[in-house]
Amino acid sequence: MKDPSKETPIAGALLFMLTGPILWAAHFLMVYSGQATICAWRSNGFLLLPEGYVSLLVLAVTVVAEVVLVYALWRPSAIARLLNFDVDDAENQWFATRAMRSLVALSIFGVTGGGAAALALDACI
Repeated sequence: MKDPSKETPIAGALLFMLTGPILWAAHFLMVYSGQATICAWRSNGFLLLPEGYVSLLVLAVTVVAEVVLVYALWRPSAIARLLNFDVDDAENQWFATRAMRSLVALSIFGVTGGGAAALALDACI
């Protein structure tokens, strides 16, 4: 029987495998809430920025999310250490890393598509 004190925390395992979808959701939240907030403030006269700043915000958030996702895809061991995720069984480690990389790869497409859609459409209509 395994020693319970040496078990991998379930939260670390979940956060490790769901790194991509969590970052995708954060990107989605920052892009669309930031865009809506800037547009609302501009229409009420609270903010005197040109519409190009919305596109700049979308571009900046998308680039930062893409860089973090590509880093997670390239170095999953660094993300595992950051989240205190360590498994003794090599087969479970292999599965968790493959699942994480697959979800990160899908999230890269999601972030790219979400950022491109936000940039392609009129920011404040």
